[in-house]
Amino acid sequence: EDLIGFGSRCLIPPQKGGYPRPAGRKAGPPPGKKAAAGEKAASGRRAATGGKEKDASGKKRSASGEKTAPGGKTAAAPALRREKGLTQEQLAEALNVSRQSVSRWEMDAAFPETDKLIRLSRLLDCSIDFLLNSSMQTAAAGPDSPTADMCFRFIRECGYFFLATCAQNKPRLRPMGMILSDGRSLYLATDKRKSVYHDLIVNPNVEVASYNLNTRKWLRVSGHVVPETSAAITEEMLSLYPMIRQEFVREDELNFVIFRLCIEQAALS
Repeated sequence: EDLIGFGSRCLIPPQKGGYPRPAGRKAGPPPGKKAAAGEKAASGRRAATGGKEKDASGKKRSASGEKTAPGGKTAAAPALRREKGLTQEQLAEALNVSRQSVSRWEMDAAFPETDKLIRLSRLLDCSIDFLLNSSMQTAAAGPDSPTADMCFRFIRECGYFFLATCAQNKPRLRPMGMILSDGRSLYLATDKRKSVYHDLIVNPNVEVASYNLNTRKWLRVSGHVVPETSAAITEEMLSLYPMIRQEFVREDELNFVIFRLCIEQAALS
């Protein structure tokens, strides 16, 4: 590729810093092309980071200005929001953001800007440290069984979970990755063409397990699943996992299915 489009320079092997420039030519791009080169470089950076740029602190930002949520930081406390009797829509209106932004904060998919974080702590009557520390939120929930939100955050931090099913007296264990929480239940996404879909239809009783290599803790959740048809839940799942839109297009959209996992028992050990 180095030999294409370079004319006589192709006979000269590349050196450190590029090909040697002809006498009399200054270093750098030709006049008029500097801005274009800068825009091309910026475009390349955006493509390499999935449309996200980095700010001065080195943290990635999305097109909406939100930072990508760093590991271990939840950026929001859905349990506190519900205690205050606020819906995601009401909180979004108070912060002058979209409901999708609040949802992404609560699902660890994005991180609010500093001014939004300060206003959020005041609205929820908690410290900023509390919002930034998932372990503090877990401790505040008490020693009882983990909530759906806690299960969701645990699995998101692990990056995967195992789903155990049993159909026709044949137990099966499958690794999965897509999960969602609305504070009361967990939601799983799959394909109607896969065997796991048929197993869940035949026998809706399941168990979910996930292991955190850093904390060396297991999460175990048991319950039953039911097909979920809510448009809001579907949109939340698509927002959290945009790759779904690439896999299920046109007629394949009919094969995309979400199950609501009604939690009967959950434990961390």
